[in-house]
Amino acid sequence: MNSGSLEVGREAGFATWIVTGGIGGGWTIMSRMGMAVVAEVVTACSWNELVLSSDMPVLVEFWASWCGPCKMVGRLMDELAHEYSGKIQCFRIDADDYPRVAALYGVERIPTILVFKHAEKLEMIVGTLPKSVYVAAIQKLLAQ
Repeated sequence: MNSGSLEVGREAGFATWIVTGGIGGGWTIMSRMGMAVVAEVVTACSWNELVLSSDMPVLVEFWASWCGPCKMVGRLMDELAHEYSGKIQCFRIDADDYPRVAALYGVERIPTILVFKHAEKLEMIVGTLPKSVYVAAIQKLLAQ
């Protein structure tokens, strides 16, 4: 399968997004106004490469498409990916599609954010919480 491209219109008043990507890699999302940094999708196949082998600290959101609170946390993850670009990496993995990965790391409820550094899980944040909770975890992670 080749990499693909998809143009997606957003809500009224927002930019049109152009989404490109391919197998094994994350998706790049660009607006007509420039590059947007967002949390990338990770799979069981790309987990070791993207999460465990990362030179930077990593946040991973476990989510599901049917989960309303996950959508709120997903927006926060995109904001954090943009705000901490170059300092951390943010990923998301669908817990329904990859239940073994979720079980391996003790994820029983979604949304759950796992915080990794040098392939070690340092923190688990469960539920929909204020952005300040995630920022505090990132600041703690960067201070180590």
